[in-house]
Amino acid sequence: MPREEYNLHPVDHITADAIGPTGQRVFYIQAQKGHQTLTLIAEKFQIQSLSIGIERFLAEIGEKYPDLPIA
Repeated sequence: MPREEYNLHPVDHITADAIGPTGQRVFYIQAQKGHQTLTLIAEKFQIQSLSIGIERFLAEIGEKYPDLPIA
């Protein structure tokens, strides 16, 4: 399968969600920049890993810059 590349750097909005009933869910990540939207199908553990990474990143930023307002 040929490799495809998309450049939305930097994105305006990113979200992750799932559709479908339990046990048959399809997980996805969406990134938006302006009027462009990119949707990628993902595995559940990939969404979980992304969430953990974001939480750690925000905690690190909060420790490094304590005067910033909470997101």
